[in-house]
Order: sequence, then structure tokens, then C-alpha cells
Amino acid sequence: MNYNLEDLMVERIEFENYLAILVKTKNWTPVKIWCIGKSTKEWFLKMTTELSRHKGDIKELEKLIGYIKTE
Repeated sequence: MNYNLEDLMVERIEFENYLAILVKTKNWTPVKIWCIGKSTKEWFLKMTTELSRHKGDIKELEKLIGYIKTE
């Protein structure tokens, strides 16, 4: 991986009971996403997508999270 830490952009997106952390740069194709539950830190989901498609993938992630049931 070749990246400059000063170029990293971090976004936080909330879906119902979940928080997604998205890390991207202007000059690096992969976008990394971590999704965790707000009330519990027992599990998390890790995703890699691309700059050109991450917005659509975030919408799909939100739909997927809508199907996940937690106790």
C-alpha cells in the first residue's frame, strides 16, 4: 500500500443501530469501510470497495444492515 496519511479522509455514517467508518483518499483506488454496532462492539464488518462505486456500496450496506437482527 502506498498512501500519504495526510491525504486520508475519514467519514462516519450512521445506520439505525450501526456506525460505519469509511476511509478513502483522492489518489488511492481502494476505499476501506468498517461497520460496528453502536450498543455493542462484539462484531464488526470489514469491506473494501472502490472510489468510483463506494456511494452505491454504502446504500447496499445500509440495506444489508436492515436485515441483520441483534439481541
